[in-house]
Amino acid sequence: MGEGKTDGGKKILTLLSPVGGPPLTYTWPLQQLVRGKCAVDEAAELLDTIRWIVLEYPVLQDGPLENATKNIIISDYDCMKELCDLYNNETKKIEFQTNATQRVTASKTLLRIILHRTYSHAVFDPEKLNSYQPFSPEVYGETSFEMVDQLIEDVPFQKGSSFLDLGSGVGQVVLQVAASNVCRVCYGIEQAPTPCFYAKAMETHFVRWMKFFGKPYSEFKIFQGNFLDDRFRPIIQSSSTIFVNNFAFGASLNHRLKERFALLPEGVKIISSSEFRPINFRITSRNITDVGTILRVREVHPRVPGSVSWTNNDVCYFIHTVDRSYLEEY
Repeated sequence: MGEGKTDGGKKILTLLSPVGGPPLTYTWPLQQLVRGKCAVDEAAELLDTIRWIVLEYPVLQDGPLENATKNIIISDYDCMKELCDLYNNETKKIEFQTNATQRVTASKTLLRIILHRTYSHAVFDPEKLNSYQPFSPEVYGETSFEMVDQLIEDVPFQKGSSFLDLGSGVGQVVLQVAASNVCRVCYGIEQAPTPCFYAKAMETHFVRWMKFFGKPYSEFKIFQGNFLDDRFRPIIQSSSTIFVNNFAFGASLNHRLKERFALLPEGVKIISSSEFRPINFRITSRNITDVGTILRVREVHPRVPGSVSWTNNDVCYFIHTVDRSYLEEY
C-alpha cells in the first residue's frame, strides 16, 4: 500500500520511517479523539511527526520540508496527501551508510513526545485506572516524566545493569528507563488487571514509535502478578536498581518488602517514595535486625513541581544503597 493509496475504498495517508522502520498510516478523514485528559489529534500528530523528523535529520533542514507544515489545510485531503508525498520523497534521500544515526538515544524532548503519544493511544479510558479502594496498596499513581528523568541522572546506572519497577502500573517508568538506554534490561511487575491491560497496549505503541524514529531501547518486560510471589524472587534478587512507589503501601506491605530487601547484594539501589530507613536512623541493640542497618539513604527533592499524579504537593524520593559496612562497624 503506497502513500495516499486507497485501502478497500478508504483514503490512506502514509508517512515513511526515515530509518526503514514500519510506516505510519492514517485513514481519511483524520480523527480527533478525547479520552479524559488524553487526546489523539491525528492531524496534529502527523504534522508534528514531520517537524520532528526535520529536526532529527539536519540533511532535511533548509529544504522544502522546513516550512512545509505551515498554512496547511488539515481538512483538505489533497493538501495533506501532497504534504505526505513531499515528506516521503525527501526522506528517501537520506542515506544510511552506517547505523550511527539511528542508534542515537532519543533526546529528552523527543522521548517525552513518544511516551505521551504512547499513553494517549494506549490508555483509552484513564478513569478506569482510578477504580481503587482509597488509602490501600492498590492506589494507582504515576510518577512524572521529569521526576523519572531526575532519578535516572541521580542514580549511576551501569551498562549491563538491570532495572525493576515494583508496582509498575501501565509501565511508563519501565519504558522511560528502557528508552534512556542506561540498562541492559528493565522489568516491571504489576498486579492490578486494568493497568496490566493498558501496559500491553503501551508496549505495542512504544515499540512502534521508537522503531519509526529509529531510536534504541533496552530490553524490557512487564509481568502481571504479586511482586511478593516467590516466582519473582530471582528478578528482585538480581536487579541492580529497584523502583517502588510505596507512598500508599502501608506498614504491612512495606515490612514484607523490607524482608525481601534484606537479602539483596551489596550496592543495589532502592528508589522509593517512602523511606525504608529514616534519615536519622541509628543502630541500637533493639533494631539490630532491621533492614535499616544495611541501608544508606539520601533524600531527593523534585526539581520540577508536580512530580506525582496523586497530589499537587511535592513528593520527595529516597535513594537507598545496600551497604553492610555500616552494620559491620557497629
